[in-house]
Amino acid sequence: MMFDEEPSAEKKSEHSSNRVERILTILKTLQDRWCSQEELLKLHPDYSKRTFYRDLEDIRQFFGNAIQTNKDGQFRFIPDGTIYFRSLDLTYIEALSLYLLCQLGYGSERAIPYLETATAAMQKLRCLGYGLFDEDISEHARMLHMELAPCVYRTNGQIFTALLQAQHTHHSVKLVYDSIFDGGKIQTFVEPYLVHFMRRAWYVTGRSSFHSHEIRSFHLERIISLEIQGNLKFFTPENWDYNMYRGNAWNMIRGPEDLEIHLHFTRKVARNVSAVNWHKTQNIKRNDDGSIEFFVKVAGTMEIVWWILGYGPEVEVMEPESLRREVREKIKGMSRIYENDPINPPASELQT
Repeated sequence: MMFDEEPSAEKKSEHSSNRVERILTILKTLQDRWCSQEELLKLHPDYSKRTFYRDLEDIRQFFGNAIQTNKDGQFRFIPDGTIYFRSLDLTYIEALSLYLLCQLGYGSERAIPYLETATAAMQKLRCLGYGLFDEDISEHARMLHMELAPCVYRTNGQIFTALLQAQHTHHSVKLVYDSIFDGGKIQTFVEPYLVHFMRRAWYVTGRSSFHSHEIRSFHLERIISLEIQGNLKFFTPENWDYNMYRGNAWNMIRGPEDLEIHLHFTRKVARNVSAVNWHKTQNIKRNDDGSIEFFVKVAGTMEIVWWILGYGPEVEVMEPESLRREVREKIKGMSRIYENDPINPPASELQT
């Protein structure tokens, strides 16, 4: 009777090495893209089906929740946990710039809310050595200044952290939310597509069950409570893009239609207005007297009308007529407030 020879240690090592190489190759593919089993096989034609399915099953058992599955039956490797970096070799200017950015994360009402962790990151970078963040850089940083507009006071860092966790693991969240537009507290299930900071506050944008599953943005400071829904998975549509969703909104609130707006700014403010890129569609024409014509295409007027009013008598709405009427009505409303001013009555009343 003939017996199969036991594989030599050399063959075992070679087999093990090949298997590790296959698994790492599959993981690299799944880290780069969503793939079905059939798509993976096509990308790796050298693997036999039997070997491939065995390796894939081992990967799924070992990595657990890190192997995500979408509604189309595709897989992706989304690792969890801490990210480790090699020691950095930064130039002096790079280190100084990083130091200043970390300083924006904490320390005053003008800091970016919820970024206190930048302090911890800065301390870890300091420990890397090589003179990074030494006394010289700290002293130099005092001669540079970066300032943000005052931000809303942060009330609940746990909500921010939980929201980032839900976004990372692709779980929906249940919000109790104090909604201005909906007239009070609402409860909704939200798929957190994007967490973003705009001007003075943080927002989360995603599909909302309360709003007929339309995509909405929620101000984090108005979230009363948040619960991660471990049994509700979501996947951000591959073609979804926040800038496309926002369209031509002046800031965040997109109106029902795009309007061609023409504003005339006097010479007094023309240079300051021209120096800023206020909107991606703006176009400016300079006049001989120093004034400018400002053209922009905006989706809705809810936000831009307050920007216009901020320039007072130095700006005039030329088109469209609907925006001109809106500004006129708001000016009339402001005027009525001050017509009968009990604090500063007219001079004729003082004389009597």
